[in-house]
Amino acid sequence: MSLEHSPAKQHRAAAVRSAKALDEMAVAEDLLLGAGPIAFFIYGENTPESRRNVYRNPFGFSFFKHGNTIAALKSTIRAEVVEAQQAAREKRQRLKESPPKPVIKRRARRAR
Repeated sequence: MSLEHSPAKQHRAAAVRSAKALDEMAVAEDLLLGAGPIAFFIYGENTPESRRNVYRNPFGFSFFKHGNTIAALKSTIRAEVVEAQQAAREKRQRLKESPPKPVIKRRARRAR
């Protein structure tokens, strides 16, 4: 028996094929194609205004083009939301810990 057809090699090849199939299935479930599904995932509604916001992208999400269609990955959007939340929390904590700025009154100008 040659090494190509050994049971161990065939078992490893089958494991690699099944792992690739799981990765492809995971990507297919993670992929959002079109402004409508992206708007529904982000805003919870598929209205003209929410689709317009997807194209305007006010939050700076990582969208990409798939052919002529806008596309996004759910996992990427979730990760970006978590990063933005942590950044906002850190900023709020820094503002809370920093000393307050002194209030300086402007001098009244003399009338001429």
